[in-house]
This record gives sequence, structure tokens and C-alpha cells, in this order.
Amino acid sequence: KKKHRTEHLNSIANDTHTLIFYEAPHKLRATLKDLLETLGNRRISICRELTKVYEEVICMGLQEAADYYREKEPKGEYVLIIEGKLSDSDEDGADILGEALEKVSESVCRGQRLADVCKQVAKEHGLKKSELYSRFLSDRSHYNGG
Repeated sequence: KKKHRTEHLNSIANDTHTLIFYEAPHKLRATLKDLLETLGNRRISICRELTKVYEEVICMGLQEAADYYREKEPKGEYVLIIEGKLSDSDEDGADILGEALEKVSESVCRGQRLADVCKQVAKEHGLKKSELYSRFLSDRSHYNGG
């Protein structure tokens, strides 16, 4: 029930551990909506039909997941893996990474080579080039059509 789900989510909202839920397809949309409202737009891996022929794993933000399943009919059993709440120091690191990814995106959209941009931006922000490069490639939202 929604009341019980909301109470449970509120009780774990500040947990820094990874959260794992098992969900039936007919409840998935409501659960994603409640997760987004309670936990914010954290990263989520949605695993469908694990160990079966139609196994599928997708990774995105909770907002994107809620939007995705508003359009797509959920089928099969789901395992939801959600990142824990970031500590204050992690949130600062996420801000730095986000700023760096924005710079990379802007430069790539202007035609600069991804590897060169990542090397320069990583040095400016005190990040690892390989981390910035792989994060940029894995996060589709930073392509901005470019």
C-alpha cells in the first residue's frame, strides 16, 4: 500500500547504503514515483527478468526512470538498485564532477576531441581523466545531441 511504502521510504531516505528492492510490474510505476518523491533524483539500475532470456539492465536517474516507464509498459519481475544518500563531502564531489561534465559536454559540442577535453578538464578539477571520460560516455544526458 502507498501509505506503508511512503513510511518505509521516509525511514530509509537518509541511509547512505545502496538500496535494493524487488518489484512486480503492476507496482513499478507507483514505486518509481514514490522513490523519486522521497529520495530525490538518485541514480538507479533497473534489472528486469534476471537470469532469464529477456534479461535487461538499464541505468539512469530516478526522474528519467519514472518518465521512461510512463511510456513503456512494465513487463516481468524487477530488481531496483538505488544509490544511497550522498554524504556532504560526496555531494561536493558530485558538484565538482557535474561541473566538469558540463565543461566536457560544451567543448565536445563545439567539436573538440573528447579525450583531449577530458584530460584538460580533469586536470583543472582535480579528477582522473579516465573517470571523467567513462562517466561522460555512460551518462547519455551529457550528449545534448552532440
